[in-house]
Formats: sequence, structure tokens, C-alpha cells
Amino acid sequence: MDSLLPLEGEQPRFAQLYMFDGDDELNHMLGIFEQGDSDNNLDKEIVEGLRNMLDSLNELVRSFRYARDMIQQHPKRQFRLNLIAAGEFDYQMYNPPTAMEIVALILDDIGHNYDGRDVIVQHRGHSFQRINDLHPLYMAMQYPLLFPYGQDAFHSNIPFSQSPVRELISKKCLTMRDYYAYQIQQRCVESNSLLRGGHLFQQFVVDVFATIEEVRTGVNLPASFVSGLRYLIQNYQDSLAICRSYGYPMLFITFTCNPRWPKIKDAQRMISGQKAHGRPDIVVRVFRLKLRMLMDDLTKKAVYTVEFQKRGLPHAHILLWLNYPEISSPSSFIDMCISAEIPNKDLNPIGYEAVWSHMFHGPCGLINPRASCMADGKCKKRYPKEFRSSTSVDEQGFPKYRRRENEITAVLNGVELDNRSVVPHNVDLCVKYQAHINVEYCCRTRAVKYLFKYLNKNSDRTNVVLESAGSDSLYEGILIYIYIYIYSS
Repeated sequence: MDSLLPLEGEQPRFAQLYMFDGDDELNHMLGIFEQGDSDNNLDKEIVEGLRNMLDSLNELVRSFRYARDMIQQHPKRQFRLNLIAAGEFDYQMYNPPTAMEIVALILDDIGHNYDGRDVIVQHRGHSFQRINDLHPLYMAMQYPLLFPYGQDAFHSNIPFSQSPVRELISKKCLTMRDYYAYQIQQRCVESNSLLRGGHLFQQFVVDVFATIEEVRTGVNLPASFVSGLRYLIQNYQDSLAICRSYGYPMLFITFTCNPRWPKIKDAQRMISGQKAHGRPDIVVRVFRLKLRMLMDDLTKKAVYTVEFQKRGLPHAHILLWLNYPEISSPSSFIDMCISAEIPNKDLNPIGYEAVWSHMFHGPCGLINPRASCMADGKCKKRYPKEFRSSTSVDEQGFPKYRRRENEITAVLNGVELDNRSVVPHNVDLCVKYQAHINVEYCCRTRAVKYLFKYLNKNSDRTNVVLESAGSDSLYEGILIYIYIYIYSS
């Protein structure tokens, strides 16, 4: 947060917008997002409606309004707004006051030297002040539209209530993870405004996850903590033990979530206007159920890890050991389990539809040089492949699947594709799970190392450079690197 009022000659921003009246406030709000194209500008009536809603409901907004009135009545005096946290005291007694009780504290008054987790906003200042993410008001101030009443969020003294349907638990207070897991559940008796937040809800979930991780990683974590160092090391050692006992794995399967699954669609219909990308909680739950079903269908001799694609869909990498007699002809075994061809539409219409919907790569190459897989004029996945009359395995153990040059084709995005663009798959799995399931033959250590790399890697990250709008120069001449983590379960 910045100061209550902007410095001379600067435009108001953040909470400073609540320190103005009427049209001045609306104009400042609209001016932040004003663009040359009028179609992208904000609707003044909607912004005004949101402003009026927060004024009537949100206790925090009322606090800033009260501070505004005090500043207007006494323009020569210096003020600061202090929203006191519970600290180590009884939360029921020392909770933040309501709007009618909040006053503007004069500088050097009570709370000036308080070292607790308070939110303090000065009258005017040259530097920002960080709000601790463990403060009970952090979420309400960070996401005013998700918490329109300005209500408190998690604090460390929420009592844990025992349930008659579960065993007695020794803990007395609710953990942060328990609290926010409860918050994101969908309930028919509530408005579920949090779940209607779309991209803002996603930001909230990531923010919550980051806060929980930051708190939990401050201790010596056991191996049961997912993504912790001991967890990764234990899984790595278990995978090596399986490989040592059963030999090399034979199949490498990538199972990707399908946002069009009926269960995801049905859950979206419960709240109008919902889309899969706006409900990551529903997507990961359904994917977890499908993954368990897939693992039960395959075998217990498997190692897998779950991660998230850059577009947000979870997928699992699976190494599978088969209780299969010694393979004298890898080609015949591969043809029995894996196909890289389009099924005959007349003989197998269901299989044809599943492969057409989920197992094509592209179109890319000369047909679509702007595809995301293209680099330096070539497909990074080396599609389209070459036609091959039979399956073979090269000296390094890499398979070259059968892709016969027949007349079976499929039209995808207006482009006619043949067997050269088909991703290796198992038709039965694609039909049952209606998802992208890439099945590859492997009998070498390289595939094991590939999976183990994912078991032991940290969160995805990227470097971002902030630049001023309409210019190639760096923002204020400063190069800023920001690590953006893609959190996964």
C-alpha cells in the first residue's frame, strides 16, 4: 500500500482512490484503465455501481471514507490509518473495530511504535508499506470484490470444532490450509461469490497457496509433505527400487486432463457463466478421480507424477512395468499396445472420433507456420512424421511407429491430416477416458531419468522484464526479474 494521499503532481492509485468524492473518484478509477480504443474502456455505470456497493457494505472502505472526511476537515494536520491486528491477544476482544468506531490516528499516537502485524497507511509518504499476508485483513484489502463486506480472513486463533463423523483430533486451532480449503467449497445455500471470480479467483487461489507454503516451509518438513525436499528424495529412491526389482519400464504414458469432460461441464452449470479455466478446483478434482481410475485399469506396478501445463491443465507422466513374457519382437509388441494411425471410420467410428478429438498434433509445419510448436521454421516435436509401412526400434531403443500411407484422413481446423500427424496412443484408453493419452514404448534408462527429473524438479519459473508502455526502454531504467511460480499439487 501507498500513503493515504498521493504526492503533489502524482495520480492517485490503489487505496488512494477511496480518498476522493463523487466524479473525481470515478474519473480517477476510469483513468487508470483508459486506452486509445474506446471499446476496451471500462463502463462508468458498472464502476459506479461497484463503488456504491463497497461504500454500503465494506467496512474497510468505510474506514478509508472516514479518514478522507477527517483529512478534508483538517487539511493541515497529518493523519494515518491504523487497522490493528489481533496479535497475541484474544481475537474476540482485540478484533479490528467496525466502520463507525474507526478513527484516524494522529502521528505519534497509540500504535506508532507497535511492532505487530498491523496495516498502517500514512498521510503522505515516499515509499510503499508492505501488508503482511498473515494479517486478518490482507485478503479483504487485496480482493475487495471477492470479500465485499471487508470481513476478516484467516488468523491463528480460529478454534477447531470436532465433528461427530470423524475421529477426535488433538489440534485446538484451525490451520491455514483447513481454513482456505473450506472457503473454496461450493455450497448451494450460499451465493458463492468467491467462486464466481474467474481469473481473480485463480489469483486468489495462487495467493493462498503461496501463503500456506511460505508458512509451512519454515519448519523441518517430513517426507509426507508433497513437493518438499524429503518427499522428492523418497519418491526418487522408491522409483529406483522399483526399477532395480522389475527392470526397465516398458510403457511411458502421458495422461492429460480434458476440460470438456461431462463431470466438469455439469459442475460448471451449477453456477451460470462458469468456464473450466475459471474453476481450477473442479478441474483438478475430476482429473484426480480419472487418474485413479486409469491407474486401477493399468496395474499397481507404476510410477507417476502430476504437473500443470502452462495453460493450466494438469497432466500425469506414468512409467508402467508390465508382467509380460520376454519380448522377442519389440515391433509386434508395440503394434499390439500402441497405434500411431487413424482408425477406420467405418469399422471403428467410436475410435475414429476419439482419435480425431484428442490425438492429433497440429496442424503445424508449412500449413501453419505460426503454431506454438514451431521454432526456426520447424516443429519442435518433429511433426508431421514420415510414412512407415512397419514399426521398428533403432539401436538406441527409440521406436519408429507404423504410419501407413492409406486413404484414411481427418479434417482438423479446416486442414486435412493423415497418419503423419497422429500422436502415439492406445485406442481403448482414448475411448474410455475421452482425453489426450500419449502412449510411448520405452525400454531404456533415458525414459526413467525423464520421469525422475520431474519428480525432483521445483516449480516452473520464468524471467520477466518490466518495460514502459510504448517504449523499448526498461521501466525507469531498472531491470527487474520476477519469478512466477506455477503451483501444482
